[in-house]
This record gives sequence, structure tokens and C-alpha cells, in this order.
Amino acid sequence: MMTQNDPHKICLIHGNQLLLVEETANTLIDQRLEGREQDWSLERFNAQEMLKTIGESGKNSIDDLLISCETLPMLTDRKVIRIDNFELIKKAANKSDNSQAVRLFEALENIIKNPPESLWFVFTSPAMREQDFSKPLYRSIKQGGGRIQKFVAYDNSTPYNWVIQRGEQKGLPLTADVARLLINIVGNDLTDLDHELEKLSLYLSGKTVSEEMIK
Repeated sequence: MMTQNDPHKICLIHGNQLLLVEETANTLIDQRLEGREQDWSLERFNAQEMLKTIGESGKNSIDDLLISCETLPMLTDRKVIRIDNFELIKKAANKSDNSQAVRLFEALENIIKNPPESLWFVFTSPAMREQDFSKPLYRSIKQGGGRIQKFVAYDNSTPYNWVIQRGEQKGLPLTADVARLLINIVGNDLTDLDHELEKLSLYLSGKTVSEEMIK
């Protein structure tokens, strides 16, 4: 059970392995909201939507975020706020800029440095490198004891062990040769591999999969 003094009030989960980013973010949210109704205690925002310059949707989203951060949770003792595409939130080059980007950056800079007692934050991003993020925001998360976790697959990476373990979870025993063949056919993106393993498990669950079965 998480405590109110959990050290990771701020979490940043990022990388191009989007399946692992999503699963990790969901796990962190579930841990922090254990025993609580997520309809009341979870709010989700997207930086890309908030930074739209056409129409009122971006402005309204930022207003909604600021209100969420400034008000106490209703019908629960804590709330998690998730923000996707966190890498898009950057400090404006022009100090006189009064745009939505400035409002969003300054609000998050203050929140990360001094998060409200009843709020937890989970940021996600497909960005692969530290340099892809706002340096002040990334540094504040790191120096403030926040959790930063990266899931990156490079072009030459081969997730054999992950495929075998995932297959076992789905009742699909795989040999190293079969895992290698599946990766050669599908590629190394874990989301694509997971979809293929799910399809195989529907037809072959509990059976040992041979190379001939997937060719």
C-alpha cells in the first residue's frame, strides 16, 4: 500500500517502447490509487492538445489542468494527474511571450518543485533522450527525487527474453529459435510483438510453438 509520504510524487516514464511505457504508467497509477475509484481520482491530459494554437481547446485544457492542481480531490483523499507527450512542454525562448506554452511550462515548473500534498503526477513521453525534454523540468524531477524510467529499443536490439517471458504469461511456451524467428518476421517493437503473441495464444495456448507454425 502506498503511503502519503511515497518518495515518487512525480514520475516520468518515456521511450519508444510504447507498450512498456503505457504498462508502467498504468501500474504506477494503480499503485498510487489502490483501493480508490479512478473515476474520481485520476485525470489525464495531453500536452499536444493543451498546446494547440487554433481554437479554444488548448486554452481550456490548460485551464482544466490548473484548476485540477489547485483544488482538493473530491470524494477521495488523493488524485493522480497524468500528462502525455510531456516532451512538448518547453520553456519559451521569448521572456515576453504570454502564450499557452508559457502558462503550461510555468505551472508545471512550480508543481514539480512543490507538488501539492494530495496530488501525484505521472508524465509519459515517446521521447528517447534526456535532451528531448525541457532541461529545467527534467532537472527538477531528477533533483526532487522523482522517478525517471526509460524504455528504449534501438534498431539492432533483439528482445528474445521479453518475447519468451511474454509468451509464458499468455500460456504460449516458446523456444529461443521460435522467439528469434518471430522477431525477424514482426520486428522489435514490443506492441507489435505483443499483438502477434496474443493472436498465437488464441489458437495455440498451452502448446509448444514450432517454427513451422509461424512461418
